Amino acid sequence: MSHSQYLTLILALLLAAVVAGPQSAWGSEDEAPAWARVPPAADIMYKYYVGVGWDHQSQATAQELAIRDAQESAIRENFGVVTKIDVDNYRTLKETSFNQRLSEASSPIQLLEFERRQVSVAQSRRGGFVVWVLFRYPLKEIEREKIRLEGAQPPPGGIGVRTGSARLKHNTLLVVTSVPEGIEIYIDEVRWGVTPLTLKGVLPAGKHRLWLTDPEFEDARSEVNLVEHDSREVHHVLKSAQGELTVTSNLNSAKIYVDGKLKGKASVGPLRLDAGRPHVVLVEHKDAESQSQEITLAKGEIRYWRAELRKRMAFVRATAGQDLTMVYVNRNFRSYIERKPTQFEVEPDEEIELRIEAINHRPTFKSLRLRPGQVYDLGHIELERQPEENPSYARSVGSSSDSDSSWSSSSQLWPDAEWYQKSVVFSFFVSYNDRSLDADWAANSFGFGFFLEQRFLYRLGLRGGFEIISGDDPDLEYEMRGENWSLGIPLYLEDSASSYYIIYEIGGTRQDYDKDSITVAEVSQRRAGLGIGVIGVPNGGNLSLTAYRYDMGAWGSHNGLSLQVGFTIGSGER
Repeated sequence: MSHSQYLTLILALLLAAVVAGPQSAWGSEDEAPAWARVPPAADIMYKYYVGVGWDHQSQATAQELAIRDAQESAIRENFGVVTKIDVDNYRTLKETSFNQRLSEASSPIQLLEFERRQVSVAQSRRGGFVVWVLFRYPLKEIEREKIRLEGAQPPPGGIGVRTGSARLKHNTLLVVTSVPEGIEIYIDEVRWGVTPLTLKGVLPAGKHRLWLTDPEFEDARSEVNLVEHDSREVHHVLKSAQGELTVTSNLNSAKIYVDGKLKGKASVGPLRLDAGRPHVVLVEHKDAESQSQEITLAKGEIRYWRAELRKRMAFVRATAGQDLTMVYVNRNFRSYIERKPTQFEVEPDEEIELRIEAINHRPTFKSLRLRPGQVYDLGHIELERQPEENPSYARSVGSSSDSDSSWSSSSQLWPDAEWYQKSVVFSFFVSYNDRSLDADWAANSFGFGFFLEQRFLYRLGLRGGFEIISGDDPDLEYEMRGENWSLGIPLYLEDSASSYYIIYEIGGTRQDYDKDSITVAEVSQRRAGLGIGVIGVPNGGNLSLTAYRYDMGAWGSHNGLSLQVGFTIGSGER
């Protein structure tokens, strides 16, 4: 092979390494934690910086590179200079540590309070380790460093180093370290920075209280006695902070998993979990839809979480030979069935009755009880055509008792349009009522009440109602309270569970008018009214508008309107 061919091959390999190398080293973007893919936005106190580093065999080296990457990003953004990072060895009391110092040829940069908040490590696709780190940088320190750089003042020391002046007359040295690093330090209730921290000539001799705290680790407290012309070192290994979590479920046999491990059934806890990081809680049941939640506990937090599992529905599948074929489940309309396979859901573990009907065809019935998640296929349904000379057809009831019973056409009759004419209806309602007196001090009123109705015959009913009313007159400072009662006969205009009606009512009203908590008038009246409305049963609404004539005998009479809106509950079912 010639020299030119060797050169071409080498260039091709280098190009392939440039293209493929970063993808292999860093892996996919999905492997990075959420805070690395989308760094936190700056707030009123801090800016946030993410660094990333990779090394083929050392996690520690990858982490150092990630830290430098974050530091360089902060310097470029805030101070507009390109820096290099020097690693200086300096001797402490008992060991050699490394102080990473950022410097630039003309103006050294000092990063004070540049605090590490998060670290994430992953295996690289290429091999080795990928490390992401998250730092926060206080805005006040950024401004101080800008002011210091403008004055060209030399930094007092490296990161985490504070040195006093000769005027302080202290000759003490305190070194505070921790595992992990980056833990906030309070000395005598005053915050001094984060570990590792060296204080030379800053603190006076004597006893000092130290407090190391971090949201992700348990606090550490200690006391140190500083002596002039001597040094002290304090080192703490912090345990991960924890919180307590209790998980319950509405299903007794539901399994509860936390971070992929089975913790028990129905109810577990309190579980002590590491704070500051997300924990995945999964609750599952063979007959229900699983529910999961990502929970992050704060240090010392006690939390309760209840999973409300919804049973998996059962399904019925069918095809129809007629257009507009309708399916009723327990007499409630559920779906249309088309000429192609149609599937609809039903409640599991309950005895249900299906009624399938179409216009001018005889209906057919089937009883079923399905398991959660079961799919039952009814197959192709052909309804028998209803003879034209007998439009009011009879409905046959299926005689089967289990889910595999066949379609039935017995002669037992099913009431068609009479069930809702024999139902009992109960309704809560709110109302707005015109004044019932022709007087300046009379007031409009709002009411809350109920009525009970028994339907009989064909389209008639008997309704009794009661409501409590109240109102006021802001100009005269009157307050009114009272009661209305009525007895009415509604006439329904349609053979339907939801129908318009006309109602005639008789009854009475009693009202007390108070001023300054003293009753100044008591009014009792007879009243009669004629109204129109629309109502739906078994579970529906009621809306009515009634015109009343109020009669006080010798005191005269007065007209008024009343508007009612309510919710109905009926014994009939459709």
